[in-house]
Amino acid sequence: FYGGYSLKKGILALSIILLLGLCTGCNSEGKVKRDKPQSTDLTAVNVNEIVLGVSSKSLDLTKYSAVPNEQTADEKNTQYFEELQITTDDDGVVTLIKGIVGPGTRVNVNDSQPLSISEVVEKLGSNYNEYWFDREQNIKAYTYYDEIQKIYATFATFDDNLIWLILNE
Repeated sequence: FYGGYSLKKGILALSIILLLGLCTGCNSEGKVKRDKPQSTDLTAVNVNEIVLGVSSKSLDLTKYSAVPNEQTADEKNTQYFEELQITTDDDGVVTLIKGIVGPGTRVNVNDSQPLSISEVVEKLGSNYNEYWFDREQNIKAYTYYDEIQKIYATFATFDDNLIWLILNE
């Protein structure tokens, strides 16, 4: 009798530990998920031909509509435009690009400009993590990882349509 009771307590304790482990592995909404799926070559993924690792001094940013400072977050080394956002390190090397799909912004994936996640998956394959970026707004995210370049590409969608791309280290 005592041994059976102890076994039930042990199973209950193990179940609770497993449940907590699963819950802590869940993604909180609004964050770029950092689980590393199988590596995908992301060398041909960019926003308006802007890629990670280039000097911001080599970019012509005059063609973009700057967002007034009072409307932006005060993030170090970040430039905000209506079409995109660029963050650099202290040496001016681009470390993050956020591009909004729409007029003035082209998301390029292997020499095409996909407008849906289905088109992205056709070009990059299915080695991605899919998760809710913002469930209330029905925004899903699909994150690819390039092991060689050590970069992530997160495609955000609404009803399969691309709405933005985040490229970051």
